[in-house]
Amino acid sequence: MMSHFRSLDRVARRAGTRARLVRSLEWQPGFTLIELIIAMMAIGILTAIAYPSYTKYVSRGRRVDATATLMQDAQILERCYTQYFAYNSANCPTLSTTSPLGYYKISLTATASTYTLSATPVSGGAQASDSACTAFSINNTGGRCSTGTSGNNNCSADTLGGNCWNGRS
Repeated sequence: MMSHFRSLDRVARRAGTRARLVRSLEWQPGFTLIELIIAMMAIGILTAIAYPSYTKYVSRGRRVDATATLMQDAQILERCYTQYFAYNSANCPTLSTTSPLGYYKISLTATASTYTLSATPVSGGAQASDSACTAFSINNTGGRCSTGTSGNNNCSADTLGGNCWNGRS
């Protein structure tokens, strides 16, 4: 019997197939196709859940660009009124027409005794698709309002602007 194995061994060595045969029977490291498909499905499901939450969070963060700019411009107008007794004085500094990060367009409507500052998303910009808080405004009485599905359209002096101004929506 030993001679039979020896002869098979000689034949296998000549053909070079014994080593390949032994390697094919050994355990090979790696992943099966089923394991890869399951991992891809898990990644897809997590992405489908996480991406909308991430974009909502980013939109909320960008709203600070509008509210901070409006508050800063309101302070500039109040200093102007303190010095020149008019919000629309020619001596007042010129306010920027866009927010510092460029997500919002800033507009001013002013008379000698009143003003309203408004911020609307730049057309085609990153915030244009934000339907929860579409526009912000502040007036000379300190009333803050916002429009959109989470906005507060009441701009009285005791209004703090709803969820859009405090970053909760």
